[in-house]
Amino acid sequence: MDLHEKTYEKQTFENLSLPQQSLTDKEFVNCIFTKCDFRDSDFSRSTFIQCEFSSCNLSNVKLSDSRLQDVKFIQSKIVGANFASINRLIIELNFDDSIINFCNFGDLDIKRTKFISCIMRETDFFKADLSGCDFGNADLQATRFQNCNLRKASFIGAKNYFVDPVDNNVRQAKFSTPEVLSLLSKFKIEIV
Repeated sequence: MDLHEKTYEKQTFENLSLPQQSLTDKEFVNCIFTKCDFRDSDFSRSTFIQCEFSSCNLSNVKLSDSRLQDVKFIQSKIVGANFASINRLIIELNFDDSIINFCNFGDLDIKRTKFISCIMRETDFFKADLSGCDFGNADLQATRFQNCNLRKASFIGAKNYFVDPVDNNVRQAKFSTPEVLSLLSKFKIEIV
């Protein structure tokens, strides 16, 4: 099956294999994608409203000026995606048990986004508004938080993170032990 139409509504797509495809200027509303392969595809200027990607490969997708409103990613693989290039009008994203490596969320207002139980390696959050976000049980190895608003964010159960409390707003953020001690590593103090 190919996606030749311009608009799709209330459709379920299963086992689609469309790597390296141009899927620009499309609109998907209330659609579910299950076990689909979209790696290296171009979703530029496409709109996704109330959509769900479950067990999909979205590695190296191009998202330039795409709209992502109430989009859920469940057990999906997203490597090398530049979310910083999406349309910023209304952004609503949630990630559950997904791999999000080498992605860029820089300068985005993505308050209250959930990154539950995700593996996030070397992902960038530069000047992002992450207030109220939930990184519960996420593995954040080498993920960079710089000049971010992390007010009321939750890192309960998260591991391998480094958040500089001087460079980021961490007021009322929640952390669990022993990982919370990583916040002190910047100060070169000895904890005994």
